[in-house]
Amino acid sequence: MELSRLPEILCYLSGMKYSAIASLVCISALGLNAHAFPGRDGPRIVLYQPSIGGQLVNSNLSGANFNGQSMNGIRFMDCDLSNANLQNAAARGAMFSNSKMSNTNLSHARLEGASFNDLTIDHALAKKLQAVGISFNEVKISYSNFEMSDMVGGRISDSTIERSTFSGVKLIGGNLFDVDFSHSNLDRADFTTTHIADAEFQHSNLDHSSFIGATLTDVIFRNVSLEGAHFHDAIMIDVSFRNTVGLTPEDFEGACAIDVAGLPAGLTLPRC
Repeated sequence: MELSRLPEILCYLSGMKYSAIASLVCISALGLNAHAFPGRDGPRIVLYQPSIGGQLVNSNLSGANFNGQSMNGIRFMDCDLSNANLQNAAARGAMFSNSKMSNTNLSHARLEGASFNDLTIDHALAKKLQAVGISFNEVKISYSNFEMSDMVGGRISDSTIERSTFSGVKLIGGNLFDVDFSHSNLDRADFTTTHIADAEFQHSNLDHSSFIGATLTDVIFRNVSLEGAHFHDAIMIDVSFRNTVGLTPEDFEGACAIDVAGLPAGLTLPRC
């Protein structure tokens, strides 16, 4: 069966000799999601939708509709997911590897523990993801919208993010290593207690972002706005704030520093 045309089937069991329980067992055996509930006139109705699992390799899934599908643990390898709709999909622990995701809709998807490896994401709509523990490795993201997504405990490494929106994204307690954000909107992004190393934020908006309790090592902020940003209790080593605007001494309350440049005039921080 073609995955992009997986049907939603409604079985009305009025007058049949089969019980709803038996139908549910049969449906379950086929790997489908099933729900039984009383019909308007009393007979039992069984509603089921296919679930997708396993591994898809070298598949053209361009334009496929996975809206609301259950695909926990699925693996997409060398697949084309351009223009695919994964809105509201449940894909916890899924893996997307060496695949193409252009104009893909991921908004409101459940992606807890999902991983994205060695792929390109462009012009994607991925607002309000539920993605605690998500990871991106060797990923290039451009012209995409991840606004208000929950990525608490997430990991981003060896990746570039450009001309994209991460406004209000929660990366609390996450890890960012070798990441380049450029020409992007990260206002209200929450990096509280996140470990950030070998990273660069350039030509971007970081107004009202939070780096409270974060550890920053070899991080460059260049040509960015940090109005209302907070670095309270942050540990900063080899960090540059040159050519930034919006910072005040109050933004660094409780922070410590080693080789930090570009701090607000007159501010001296204790060594870490």
